[in-house]
Amino acid sequence: MESQRKPPNRIDEDGERQVAPTWESLVDRQIREAMEQGKFDDLPFQGRSLPLDDDSAAGEWALAYRMLRNAGAAPPWIEADKEIRVLLGRRDAILARAATASPGGRRRLRDEMERAVVEINAAIARLNAEAPTDRQHRRPLVLADELARLDGGALVTRPPRGAPPRISVRRATPSHAPAIRAIADAAWRATYRDLLRPETIDWFLDRAYSEERVALRIERHETWVAELADEVAAFAESAIEPDRVTLVAIYTDPDRRGLGLGSALLDAITSAHPDLPVAADVLVGNTAGEPFYVARGFVPGEDVDEELGGEHVRERRWWLRPGG
Repeated sequence: MESQRKPPNRIDEDGERQVAPTWESLVDRQIREAMEQGKFDDLPFQGRSLPLDDDSAAGEWALAYRMLRNAGAAPPWIEADKEIRVLLGRRDAILARAATASPGGRRRLRDEMERAVVEINAAIARLNAEAPTDRQHRRPLVLADELARLDGGALVTRPPRGAPPRISVRRATPSHAPAIRAIADAAWRATYRDLLRPETIDWFLDRAYSEERVALRIERHETWVAELADEVAAFAESAIEPDRVTLVAIYTDPDRRGLGLGSALLDAITSAHPDLPVAADVLVGNTAGEPFYVARGFVPGEDVDEELGGEHVRERRWWLRPGG
């Protein structure tokens, strides 16, 4: 007679005999007990797909960046940028203290600012050497500018010809961000309402003039404000490149146009960089902007086709030669 084969069995960790169909490994048992105790309840992303990190922009560095991130680290240039942000916060704190400091205290703060600028510029040099592209670069601070801000302020107090003497122009600080955002919103809606779709204007303002973006503009570019009776009424942003100054933005409160605020801002920018030409891209048909550039000596150059929030636009690049 053929003998009946018995199912395999073994003694488990608790001394109990387990027959094959009921075998349970230590890991299986721990998972089962955890489920029975509700330890898997309310886990993040329960019932949803786990989020995947998009490293497509990193190209061939994607795997390396993912490994660093999983290890709790970051590429050296990101760490350098984090360090710069901390140091710039320390710089801003020095400026804030200077506003209420005594003359003796201000002298001590000037010494502190000089040391801070040296430290910040050293960190910027590390960032610029390690960053994968120049898009992540930062411009070194100019000690004279930082000391002028500490001393109160106004880098340019002379108005253009015919402007009221109460206009002053200075480098923007984080405290100017709310005024810059409000002016950008009002100026964009007044200038482009007949040139762009309303949703395009909303799209641009939401992205280019969010709180975060304006903070980065002030931090990374030369951003200037023009004050009228101690109130910010216009601003300009310029990006300094090896062969030119690119005028990224220049906007005046629509209710205060024609008072010389834009000219005062442009005067400040050209005075700071007298050996560089200035380039400005202006939407074709911008009847508020084009006459401004013509009156100040700019000449039209090439047309540039762009896409803005899904809407095709054409801009004309205007040029001002050095000393123009």
